[in-house]
Amino acid sequence: MLGFTAVSSFYASHGTSSSGGVASSVDSYPASAESVSASTAASSAASGSLSTPSHGAAPVNSGTFANLMTVDPTSTVPVAGSGYGDGHEAATTATTTTEMPHIVVFMVDDQGWNDIGYQSSDLDWATPFIDNLAETGVILDHYYTMHLCTPARASLLTGYYPVHISMQHDVIQPDAPWGLPLDYKLMPQYLSELGYKTHAVGKWHLGFYNETYLPTSRGFESYIGYLGDQEHYKTHRYDKALEDANPYDNKTLMDDGENYGEGMVRSTYFYDFIETKPDWSFELLGKEEGYANISSAEIFVRRASQTLEDHSEYHSDKSIFMYMAWQNVHGPMDMLEDSYWENNGFDKERLAKMREIPDDTRRHFAALLMQLDTSIESVVNKVNDTIGTDRTLFIYASDNGGCKDAGGYNTPLRGGKHYLYEGGIRVPAFMSAQFFDVKMKGQTYKGLFHVSDWLATIMGMIASESDTPTDGLLPATIDSVSHWSNMMHGAWEYNEGERDEIVLNVDRWHTNSDFTISPLNFTRGAVIRGDWKLILNEYDNRWYKPLTLEEWQSNGNYSVGLSDDTLRPSGTGSTKGVGHDCGDDMGKNMTSYLFNITNDPHETDNLITQYGSIASTLQLYLESYSVKKPAYQREMETKAVGVFEKNFRHLVPWCEIDCGASAGRAGTYAKWQSESAKSP
Repeated sequence: MLGFTAVSSFYASHGTSSSGGVASSVDSYPASAESVSASTAASSAASGSLSTPSHGAAPVNSGTFANLMTVDPTSTVPVAGSGYGDGHEAATTATTTTEMPHIVVFMVDDQGWNDIGYQSSDLDWATPFIDNLAETGVILDHYYTMHLCTPARASLLTGYYPVHISMQHDVIQPDAPWGLPLDYKLMPQYLSELGYKTHAVGKWHLGFYNETYLPTSRGFESYIGYLGDQEHYKTHRYDKALEDANPYDNKTLMDDGENYGEGMVRSTYFYDFIETKPDWSFELLGKEEGYANISSAEIFVRRASQTLEDHSEYHSDKSIFMYMAWQNVHGPMDMLEDSYWENNGFDKERLAKMREIPDDTRRHFAALLMQLDTSIESVVNKVNDTIGTDRTLFIYASDNGGCKDAGGYNTPLRGGKHYLYEGGIRVPAFMSAQFFDVKMKGQTYKGLFHVSDWLATIMGMIASESDTPTDGLLPATIDSVSHWSNMMHGAWEYNEGERDEIVLNVDRWHTNSDFTISPLNFTRGAVIRGDWKLILNEYDNRWYKPLTLEEWQSNGNYSVGLSDDTLRPSGTGSTKGVGHDCGDDMGKNMTSYLFNITNDPHETDNLITQYGSIASTLQLYLESYSVKKPAYQREMETKAVGVFEKNFRHLVPWCEIDCGASAGRAGTYAKWQSESAKSP
């Protein structure tokens, strides 16, 4: 493996020292990339009614979570009481445990409303283990997230609306010098203060241009995964071309000895797979044995299993928090080989259903969904074998809505990823635990629940299920709201929830053609208050459903718009290798909408003219809502690519802490500061 340690002079020369080596601590460029310790891209310095509310193991595909979680009646393991105040306790014991429960978070990528078995119109057979995990826990029926990945993950880990932490505008590109601001404490830091051991596996996408933004600088004790927005599942290559690229023909070999092929360019891809440590050292894994050409899901299961085994052996007196951010089911839609299904014992009936899906993009999506199901089963089994499922809370949620062009669907909800319609922000989510009272298991919580609410809800759970106090731990300004008490006391309905409002987003900036941003003279955003949802200045996005076999045979490569059954061409019918961005579909015209979201969850009837006073009240609220300016910075391709190439074509930290402020191309930062100062 390629091991690295911090060298502060690395950035300025794009990875070359004055003596011609990769860094000042290395005399010459290593002859063998596989056997030498080289330098890192390291930082030169760290830095640390309408009322206005107040502000691994081999998968096992035959078991079920219910069977796995059954408590032996003769066991001496205590189970927490119900919290209903009626004297009800689980049958195993009348003693409440004082230990904090373990917490495992499964964050899924780009899974839409119609992309999970228990509520899918076409993939109801694809996720049997996940379905069982959900149905023996509490399903969150009105769970709202963000319309894009970076804002959603920032909200999850901080407990704030993205508008309050400068994360509301767009996602982070690998060569852009910004990230989740360091001013904000993250979930693992709060939990570490309570005594948890904290570990992260999978996708990060919250910034890595400088080491201070890495997961292991933000509260996690260990991390392995990929830092950017996407990669290929097995090769771990990030192949979204960066602008600073020179063409090479098929006879040219690059500095890592690989042939890029005719018509490809120097920056066509980089590797994005890394292990980072709290001391800022890291190992580059994209080309290493045991990682190269192995699916990320298999690697994540293996790492999670090892982490759980180590915790059980060395830290059994501690509780563990493990954050697993899966790559599945984000594009590109890489297909799994037949050997995967054979080696993991998938039954022929499920395989036949997957292979009969007529649209190859949806079929590849279904395959990755099946892989996710068996991977989560493997992790839960390992939890059971090591730390035990009797005191473990499992949390499951998607980061944003599905992208139809990458195989995901939100049927029957409107729209998808990138948009503020229900299909872009209302996604599958649930929580499940053996220690849940019998009155909680199998319930559906219909109250409004925002992605930011996980932090406060976890704190409520810890305080309820252990002797550990959590009062006062979270800042008074935090947006996170705990739903734990509501669930414990059986408040399941929409109007019984802890929230009556969610600010879904407020964005007053525009990305220009040169990827700088400038202030808008109006507000884009959305809010739900009670029964009403106002969307301000949103691009049109419609209703889409996956094709049935009959529709495919009748219509060819077309998708069907549910609104009017109009046939909508989809080109070749597949984008499996492209990593298509659904945001490319937006038109030029913006419209505002008012929906009665409880009566019209599919957003078919715009009531903005009929209920003008309600729309005006909500519009004024959004337009006067206080937000922070985006942390967004445009790309610095030349500087980033130079460091990536000197690190064996791996994405690594590449810039000093203030480089976005001082070295933006064409005066980008100064221009932004001047123009954004004029915004509301």
